[in-house]
Amino acid sequence: MAGMQPPQSTDQRNDQPIVPASVSMPEITLRVLVLGVILTVVLAAANAFLGLKVGVTVSASIPAAVISMGILRFFKNSNILENTMVQIMASVGEALTAGIAFILPALIILHVWDKFNYWQTVITSLLGGGLGVLFTIPLRRALLQDKTLRYPEAVAIANVLKASAKREEGDLKQLISGGLIGGGIALFQSGFQILTDTYSYWIKSSSHLFGFGLGLSPALIAAGYIVGVNVALSLLVGIIIGWIAGIPVLSFIYGLPDADTANQMAMMLWKNKIRYMGVGTMLVGGLWTLSTLFKPVVQSMATSFYAVRQIRMGAAPESLRTERDIPIHYVFLCGLLLLIPIFFLISYSIIPADIGIGSGFRNFLSAFATIYILVGGFAFCSIMAYFAGLIGSTNSPVSGLLVSALLVICLIFMVFFGFTDWDAKTKEMIGSVVTIGSMVIIGAALSISNDTMQDLKVGQIVGATPWKQQVMLILGVVVSSFVIPPILQLLYNAYGIGGVFPRQT
Repeated sequence: MAGMQPPQSTDQRNDQPIVPASVSMPEITLRVLVLGVILTVVLAAANAFLGLKVGVTVSASIPAAVISMGILRFFKNSNILENTMVQIMASVGEALTAGIAFILPALIILHVWDKFNYWQTVITSLLGGGLGVLFTIPLRRALLQDKTLRYPEAVAIANVLKASAKREEGDLKQLISGGLIGGGIALFQSGFQILTDTYSYWIKSSSHLFGFGLGLSPALIAAGYIVGVNVALSLLVGIIIGWIAGIPVLSFIYGLPDADTANQMAMMLWKNKIRYMGVGTMLVGGLWTLSTLFKPVVQSMATSFYAVRQIRMGAAPESLRTERDIPIHYVFLCGLLLLIPIFFLISYSIIPADIGIGSGFRNFLSAFATIYILVGGFAFCSIMAYFAGLIGSTNSPVSGLLVSALLVICLIFMVFFGFTDWDAKTKEMIGSVVTIGSMVIIGAALSISNDTMQDLKVGQIVGATPWKQQVMLILGVVVSSFVIPPILQLLYNAYGIGGVFPRQT
């Protein structure tokens, strides 16, 4: 070990945080924990309702930052790092809600569950959210040092926190004026319905569809300003390929869909054809991105392991406060320990007891799903974290990557079930429940990793301590996991899910 040199760090940044690494300020305080728990409960419950009732969730990062700023201003000695911790804890509740509320109901629709059992749902949320946080810890250094990633929401949140903390009149005026302009446009679009946010014009011939669509969104204009020209041009190329060129070509190949208007025909082609082409393109691009991330991620992990070895030898290297993550060996240990309850959750909760398979094969399927969650989950969470930095967490294709993960495991099952003699119904049932069980955990992890990278970038900008951020993320997962189940069950009792009701209608 003598003379061993540490691997080169990949986290050499030129920009300086708002709070320098040499300055220590209170971060996790009692008021932060109390306010963080309250906001996490409120925002998680609200998004669970929106997720099932309306089908969308709203980003909680900026609302949580603004609310925490307003409340903490009543305390004279509050600081920007406390605001950051509250925002981090509250925002993770919304992310976990999106991952659970959009996927777990599939078990109800498949009649695997007849209700949202409280403790089963809590454990599922804890396992998926916990893995999502753990997956992003070894990615932090590799992704945050990449100057091509702009992290739009993180930049916006950090500027809000910065303007509040420093009371900079110019920044506050810009924030207020931008918010008023964006809010005014949204009011005239959604409130008064004087302006439209979309415009589509399609015409049809005997065998083709031609046309285009336009949209106006203040939020997307702001995000486009932050991410820059390169990403905007990439999106424009996708629009041209998918809509302007793709719709006419696919309408000629597959024929015109059965719909009343040309606009409806175009939307049907997009939903049934274009969207899956986009998923395939994204999967290939994501795997390429993952291959480019392999070296910096390995270097980052090697640096962390080297620091652990040095600490054990009594020669701990100097490290900046703003570079201290949860020790990597704890991350690996916790990740491995989480695999045990995941295995039992799939074996005894996801796979029905009356499915008609032996205990040996049940354990095999559960072990396979557990390994896929670990390996595939980390791979797709890495891609998700990269997209969060590239185009922002709001615009990141969480559902697209989830479909990609679903396609991979389905292909594996198609190959595997080709060697079995079960009837088609049994194969479909086994494949469905194991796949959905895997997707619930991976979906929660994807949503968390999408949100977590934005939060960690906020911490890098303002000068927060990473390991304290990661602790707050874990606390946010724990708190929101206990809030989500009763909201899901309440909505199921009131409205049913996907045509399935808890009672005879």
